[in-house]
Amino acid sequence: MKSTLRARPVPHVFVLVVCCLFSVSMLLGGCVDKNGNLAMVPLMTNSTSTKQVEEKPAVVVPDASATAFEACNVRKQASTKSPVVFRLAQDQQVLLTGQSGDWYVIKTEQGEGFVYRSLLGVNLSPGESYSTSLLAGKKLYKEASHKTAVLGVTGQEACGEVLGREGKYYKVSYGETTGYVFHKNLVINVDSRSVPEQKAGPDNVAKVQEVLTSYAEKNASVRGNFALGKYDDVAAELDERYGAEDNLADIPEHANEMDLLPAIERGYLEFEMSRYNESVAYFSGAEQTLTDRENRSSSGSFAMGCFSGLATMVGFEEVTPYDGPGFEKVLMLNYKALAYLMNGERKAYNVTRRAIEIQGQEREAFAKQIEEAQAKLEKEKQEAVEKQAKEIEAQNVAGNGTQQGDKKAQGVDFAKLDFSKVLLLNSASQVKRAKTVPSAFVNPFGDYLNAAILEIDGYEDSGQRSAAKIAYEKAAQLQPKCSVLAKAAKDMDKSPKGRLVHVIVADGFGPEKTIQTTGIPISSLPVIVKSAVYKSVPSDVAFAEVAYGKTNTRLELLADLEALALRYEADALPMNSAKIFTNILRSYFERQMLSNAAGGFGEIAGALHDAMSKPDSRSWLTMPCTISVQRLMLPENVSSLTLRTRNAKNKVLNTVTINLPANGPCIVYARSMNENLTAHVSKGSWL
Repeated sequence: MKSTLRARPVPHVFVLVVCCLFSVSMLLGGCVDKNGNLAMVPLMTNSTSTKQVEEKPAVVVPDASATAFEACNVRKQASTKSPVVFRLAQDQQVLLTGQSGDWYVIKTEQGEGFVYRSLLGVNLSPGESYSTSLLAGKKLYKEASHKTAVLGVTGQEACGEVLGREGKYYKVSYGETTGYVFHKNLVINVDSRSVPEQKAGPDNVAKVQEVLTSYAEKNASVRGNFALGKYDDVAAELDERYGAEDNLADIPEHANEMDLLPAIERGYLEFEMSRYNESVAYFSGAEQTLTDRENRSSSGSFAMGCFSGLATMVGFEEVTPYDGPGFEKVLMLNYKALAYLMNGERKAYNVTRRAIEIQGQEREAFAKQIEEAQAKLEKEKQEAVEKQAKEIEAQNVAGNGTQQGDKKAQGVDFAKLDFSKVLLLNSASQVKRAKTVPSAFVNPFGDYLNAAILEIDGYEDSGQRSAAKIAYEKAAQLQPKCSVLAKAAKDMDKSPKGRLVHVIVADGFGPEKTIQTTGIPISSLPVIVKSAVYKSVPSDVAFAEVAYGKTNTRLELLADLEALALRYEADALPMNSAKIFTNILRSYFERQMLSNAAGGFGEIAGALHDAMSKPDSRSWLTMPCTISVQRLMLPENVSSLTLRTRNAKNKVLNTVTINLPANGPCIVYARSMNENLTAHVSKGSWL
């Protein structure tokens, strides 16, 4: 029986209309005070003085920020004896909010705390500087390396000015000498930061490390409880938001009503709770949602196209239905197939074939979208240049012979606007990881599961082993570094000896999306551009291993889901650039129109509208970071396996024992999240 919904999702169109009306009301009568709070300002009237006020160049002052040199602890107080409240990942960006001796006070989406100064590198934009105290007797190098010439040695109570940073070396002005000092040999006073004025122009893009409420932050309790294995609490929270459905037959329809993302999250949650029938039902509902949208798209749904375009233009993207990147859709089908497998059902085969096919379709569609976005961006830039040229010409003609006309109107060189500084991955480790895969659509998980099914079939029909070999080889083409796949393909040439067990371990969490705010000073007030970019979620687990008797075997990486996500973000630069450029044009010309109608208030109103906008920061929050596998041929007398996870120092984090079914091939699936490890075994097979 279907239970009453306690919290139905608000219709998307209604939310967008409310957002637009609120935005308009703020444009007409709202402003922001110095503390960032909304404050009402009087409307300009005809009695307002028309005296021209000289406009000063926009000043964009980003918050002080830093980068973690390595994975490190964040403590409750400024002491190594203080409790650890959370950890930072290597290259993670943080806000600097204060200082206590040798400790920095930092803030992230995870919370606040203290980090020892030598673990963080303070970020400096061009022209910024800090005062610093240099430790006595330390060398000042010509370049950012100890292998370069020594320019001098610091004296007692030496003071200087930090001008920049390259890796772990700071560029320092000391006396009459400017050189580089190793980061551990100085103490930066973060309160002494000097920031230059940012003059208008497309080449001067200043990052504003502003902490906004992203989808991941709003759903922190969901992933937090999930990481602790408190699945019942997660289910209760999702029930509260989207309603509960107890009748298995009605779950697909209920999932279809939930929208795609919550349906995927719930389907995956049911899988981890070993409720495989429910998992399949939720994933089926999510599939139906995608099918319905594809049908509407094929029929040319004008209303939906207008709705999505309007939401993007006004800056409220999260009110639109979640479409999701293609690699998430493929992974959803992988887990639907795996749910069938864990239930011992061969229905998994058709789902794996569908996942493989859809991955190819998504790859082609993505390439086409990039090509179209690039063409659209170039076209819009050209149109903006032409439109602005006409407006400037009209302004100069109108101002000719007047005091205002003595200075020709100047515009923005839209053609040179480059958004790569806003949208590309900021972390060096993220860039490196993204490059480990050639595309976001090379997930071998579907081919691997397809091969496993055919290999199991081979126990009754030996002819299926040749098909399994082809499937393993296709998986190996997508992940050539996984020797498990190559060995499995080779084994298909001979008869099976022993009991087949596939061990699959999903570890950590995929990257979450955070909101990055950038001020692009193309007018007297900067255009605020907000973009959602991936940020890695740290994991303590380095690898997993499986043991039986005296045999101990490490699992090998099959699918690096984080690398797929990061690659998707890097490759999607043209699409995201086109989206941002649309907002830039809207903001710029909207301000011009408002400024002509309402003087300086038009600039303030436009800036407020920019500040209120929000990009789409949604993503599959509980998606694993990696999937590792091992294929075992066990002696018939082995009845159990031991699964362990270890950190980078080879320390055992967790251990579980898995009792195997009495006979036949089987699948062992485990979920690892730092020190939490759970494992389940399939209900035999269909043989």
